Amino acid sequence: MTGYGLGVGGAPVGCTARVTMDRGYPEIRCAGLVDGTSGSPWLAGTTVVGVTGGLDGGGCDETVSYTPPFGAAVVELLARAEAGGPADDAPSAFEDDC
Repeated sequence: MTGYGLGVGGAPVGCTARVTMDRGYPEIRCAGLVDGTSGSPWLAGTTVVGVTGGLDGGGCDETVSYTPPFGAAVVELLARAEAGGPADDAPSAFEDDC
């Protein structure tokens, strides 16, 4: 996964690690992923397999990040977006157990 830290400029940060599961969410353990890397893609070759976010807003531990699971709902959302369909309403607040 690769992302850019919060702020303007600077080099990308990232890591390569094995993805495991925690409470139904894919998890990656990487040090050095700073604030602002939320939404960064997780790649397996050229395929996006996740985006930083999900459980606990992406993670409570600075060395652990999560992605929402990419299941049928994500496939349906992508198909609707590619077809120019209606957007989902964004949540006004996220639960944060940190």
